[in-house]
Amino acid sequence: MFVAQKSMLVAKLESTPYTAENLADADFDIEVENLTWDEQVAEFQRKVMDGTLDSYQSVFGQQTATFSFMTPMNPGAAVATIPKWDKFLKGCGFKGIGWDAGVEVAQGSAVEGLSWVPHADNTHIPLTIEAIELDDGSSPSQLVTKVKGCMGNVTFLINESGEPIQMQFEFSGSLVSVTDRVYGSILSPTGVSTVQPPAVLSATVTVGRTTQDINRFSFTPGNVVSPWKSAGQAAGVNGFFISATEKILTLDPLADLLANDPVYTQWLAGTTGAVVTSIASTPALALSAPVAQLSNKTRGERDGASTADKTFRLHKSSGNDALELLQGAKS
Repeated sequence: MFVAQKSMLVAKLESTPYTAENLADADFDIEVENLTWDEQVAEFQRKVMDGTLDSYQSVFGQQTATFSFMTPMNPGAAVATIPKWDKFLKGCGFKGIGWDAGVEVAQGSAVEGLSWVPHADNTHIPLTIEAIELDDGSSPSQLVTKVKGCMGNVTFLINESGEPIQMQFEFSGSLVSVTDRVYGSILSPTGVSTVQPPAVLSATVTVGRTTQDINRFSFTPGNVVSPWKSAGQAAGVNGFFISATEKILTLDPLADLLANDPVYTQWLAGTTGAVVTSIASTPALALSAPVAQLSNKTRGERDGASTADKTFRLHKSSGNDALELLQGAKS
């Protein structure tokens, strides 16, 4: 019998894109929560016109898998320490940047801080992922699903003030194998971060210099992930790639007078403004966007109080990326 809470996920960026990696203890270095996954095998149904309504045996072809999990957004131990979730962001098309005296450098050369931005050059850097289920007992065997060429989407979110920011990941990839593994070769967590994720308290969220009194928010690059179909592959799919994005921010601020929050004027005029979300943590974390444009506004309710739920589209401007996660600082 498998116990869901004992499931594990192991992942590594592929040194040669779309070539499966061999995974080891060192790749089992990150906390994941609410892990689910499913294998898919495409079915070609045969409905032969033979004078009956019966079907003939199906042919099974393309083999893929999808993963869903959450990871707390805990920072590195210092401003230049790369957090463990760095590899998952890169699998979602993000580029990792280091900062030294306001100059962009390689992550390993960072002094002031690190940042991550959606970047076209990183839309083909996939992961190899293994999801593992364990038998209950003193010597549990394992059922292992291995998938290569995995790319996906991430949503940065808080469900309620006082909770940590979570990163909700969704990945898709080409199914390599589903196999049994003996107990003796079970992978062990190695180098998992000991830094606790900060609660979202004393946070500041502004859009166009207007402070937003929010309880929850979500940022996402809105990646569209498409299969790289290939008849030359044993699974019929080489992996997945990012084919489009739709960068979105949603907020639930309390409703206010137009004198304090001129939402309708800005909506009609297509007004844009920068988004800054500062999280009190050590090192400091911040999510920002240079150009946010109100796309939709609906009425909502929070514990009996009216909210002005807002959806913004995020755009690039003057060479700046449309979305940035910053750890530490850049002068």
